[in-house]
Amino acid sequence: MEAVLSLPPLVIAGAALVVGVGLVYGWRTFQLCPHCGSLVRRVYRGWLRCGRCGRQYRRGLRLR
Repeated sequence: MEAVLSLPPLVIAGAALVVGVGLVYGWRTFQLCPHCGSLVRRVYRGWLRCGRCGRQYRRGLRLR
């Protein structure tokens, strides 16, 4: 715990920024398969197949 508190605030802010940008990128790039719940690429046009269950999915289906 002391090692985290002894870091300069600029390093902590930079790490928080990198984590935040990564989460936003992941949220926009991936989605959950509506059938099996595995992480799959987000569909922008048309349909894609899930690599785990093999069923097709599109963007407008439910999110968990």
